Amino acid sequence: MNKLSITHHNDHIERDRLWLETARKLYELKLLIKTYEKEEAKTMASLKALSGGLSSKAGEFIFTKSMRKGGVVYKNIPELQGVDLEQYRKEETETWKLEPVLVPFDE
Repeated sequence: MNKLSITHHNDHIERDRLWLETARKLYELKLLIKTYEKEEAKTMASLKALSGGLSSKAGEFIFTKSMRKGGVVYKNIPELQGVDLEQYRKEETETWKLEPVLVPFDE
């Protein structure tokens, strides 16, 4: 079940019916994608198990295992303690989030 949160929307601009219909479509698509992602994860786990931890192939498919190095935990580097890393950040990126709102009854 989806968790609904109360959002203070005084800083949001009210839009028209077309916007609402488009938002509903996007939300429904996001729910479908989540469903497919869960199914994908289950199927991936099954294929990994069937592969016995080894790169495998059958018919027109190959399934390749590879390892990726882990990320760096910068807070564990003594030489970086107290160093301002902000100047090394990439440019900020724009993100959007669509979520349902639970409007309080007293509005």
